Amino acid sequence: MTVDGSIDPTWTESVDTHYYWDQRTGRLLGLVFKFAAQNVVWNAKVIGRELPWSQDREYHLGQFMGSDWARRAMEEHWLRETRTLLA
Repeated sequence: MTVDGSIDPTWTESVDTHYYWDQRTGRLLGLVFKFAAQNVVWNAKVIGRELPWSQDREYHLGQFMGSDWARRAMEEHWLRETRTLLA
């Protein structure tokens, strides 16, 4: 994340997991992964920005019917998270 709070996010994919990360810092923002051995249900988990990092700063956006829905939820979360209000 930059000083103004913006990020430059992108996806990197593997077979069972899609990683959402910031190209400016290399920092992981979240991941979308299959629920157990299913091909239909996917989880979306956000990695919190606060440092130092710990597992209690991770949270789930929910379970989704397909990776596209989970990825969309992740993108919308970070879009909302990085918006700033200007006076």
